[in-house]
Amino acid sequence: MALNKLHLSVMLVEVRWSLPVKVEVLLILMKQMLDIHKKIFFSLLVTVQHLLPFLPKITNLLIVYFLKHYTKHLKNLMVTT
Repeated sequence: MALNKLHLSVMLVEVRWSLPVKVEVLLILMKQMLDIHKKIFFSLLVTVQHLLPFLPKITNLLIVYFLKHYTKHLKNLMVTT
């Protein structure tokens, strides 16, 4: 629906491009962009809220992964020196 409004705004610009219309169209476009960004932000927020209970497990897995990786790297360093 936002794209349809945007398309109509662009058509309005093509039909009459007087100064009041320019300002009105710019305000409409700015509002549409803010609406789109709000939707993206809230969807990300909801995603993060769903992931929060799993965050300790995820961080533990990451810590284990990095420890394994770096111990392997350290062993290789010790062998070469």
